[in-house]
Amino acid sequence: VPPTIHALLEARLDRLERAERATAEPAAVIGLEFPRPAVESLAPAALRDAVGKQLATLEHKHFIRAAPAEADGIYRFHHQLVRDTVYNGLLKRARAQMHTEFVRWADRVNAEAERGAEFEAILGYHLEQAYRYLGELGPLDETGVALGRDAARRLASAGRRALGRGDMHAAANLIRRATGVLAADDPARIALLPELAETLMGMGDFAATRETLAEARERAQRSGDQRTAASAQLIGMFARLYGGEQGEWSEEALQVAHGAIAPLEREQAHSELATAWRLIVLVHGIAGRYRQADEAIARSIHHARLAGNERLVARNGLVLSMNALYGPTPVPEAIAQCERLIEDGLSDRQVACSVMCALAQLKAMNGELDAARGLYREARAVLRDLGQGVYAASTGLDIARVELHGGDLELAEREVRADYEFLASKGETYFLSTMAALLSRLVRDQGRDAEALEFSLAAEKATAEDDVESQALWRAVRAPIVARDGRIDHARELAHAALELTRRTEAPSMQADALAELAVVLAIAGDAPGARQAATEAMALYAAKGNRASAARLASLGLID
Repeated sequence: VPPTIHALLEARLDRLERAERATAEPAAVIGLEFPRPAVESLAPAALRDAVGKQLATLEHKHFIRAAPAEADGIYRFHHQLVRDTVYNGLLKRARAQMHTEFVRWADRVNAEAERGAEFEAILGYHLEQAYRYLGELGPLDETGVALGRDAARRLASAGRRALGRGDMHAAANLIRRATGVLAADDPARIALLPELAETLMGMGDFAATRETLAEARERAQRSGDQRTAASAQLIGMFARLYGGEQGEWSEEALQVAHGAIAPLEREQAHSELATAWRLIVLVHGIAGRYRQADEAIARSIHHARLAGNERLVARNGLVLSMNALYGPTPVPEAIAQCERLIEDGLSDRQVACSVMCALAQLKAMNGELDAARGLYREARAVLRDLGQGVYAASTGLDIARVELHGGDLELAEREVRADYEFLASKGETYFLSTMAALLSRLVRDQGRDAEALEFSLAAEKATAEDDVESQALWRAVRAPIVARDGRIDHARELAHAALELTRRTEAPSMQADALAELAVVLAIAGDAPGARQAATEAMALYAAKGNRASAARLASLGLID
């Protein structure tokens, strides 16, 4: 009976999710408890009626102990060493058999309680263990291969749920393990590779992301799997953007997305179609074409719902909040939209945190600095807990923008510097380029022009040609620095170039910021009428957006009568 009991390792299934996370309590603490019905199910028929008596004997000898009365039928090993000693005394084939039989018992129990999905990860773990033990005994037969596929199915499903709630560490752990119990050319494994790459990208491991995508493309093309090949190509475009690869990204991204849509439609690959349209959304969003972005969002949401992919539905909700923040939607209305998204409940915690950060910026525009700080601090803490390295660091952008609305510039600089250094260490450039430009402004507005110019140059170097916001931002922030250095003509050139870039967008605050910087340059140049005209136009745009904080800051400069 003791070996049978120990084969119920980690049978307290309600603790599974924590065990699968890198931040979970140690695995040694998990799995000390087990239910009596499982022991009875696994025990040989001749011993089944005697299980209760033998459990009582083991309890008397202090090998195990009964759990509290409210957990009837649950026992616990007296010490981890007892459990390990029993388990290590089993032959590998016996271990494999007991892991497998435990899953069969748990499947019956969970089916009766309609809780099968809840425990997929722990049951996948047991099948994974059985698969590995059988593999150590010799070449796998059909039964062993089937165990691996069953383990992969459960682990991958649990991994997708982890990805859906924004838990990148757990998602990467589970999906990587799912690929590890399948043959290299198994179609199921090949189909998982783009998903694995997406989780690795979210953790900031761009080298592993590229390697995984390269394998996915190679194996998918070799096997004629057009769906996976398209998925790898789409995820690859996201990786190129966030990983800082050189080249004309936007045009190529549109070509890749539109080229993938027709073949994916023929296969009714709705999840991949949602991703293709999300890529198109991102291209238009970067260019500030918010109306076209909204049209693509609607298509992405349509396919995501057909696929039952709530994660992609939620991510499109995030883009809607970004459009509300940067587009022409007035601040009070945009705040209401973001608050509705949060109140409705977003299962993806990464998305929920990003919406909170958008809301923080809107609150700051509205003059609600304390509320804005509470929002971005909570979002940053959650993202860090979730292992969202790149995305957690990207919230430095939100800190900068909130505090630039009349807040604490020293605090913002300190925190944003740390995020900037993290992104630089990962080779990320999409967020880093904008962060460098905002750091330039934070430092400049504290009176340190020389240091601000260094960050502006770093922003220029990191910014992609088609990143309109960052291209405009580094020019606009640098222009007053150059003007104060006496290079008025160059300052005018920079400020006007920044303004022309923003005029291509549908982003009123971005346009107003560029006009405000132009007004400062013109004032330094002694062109009071020109400065007044630029400031007046900026004020009108701030008023239309409802950006009260920026309007107040501009008014304090005394450029308008």
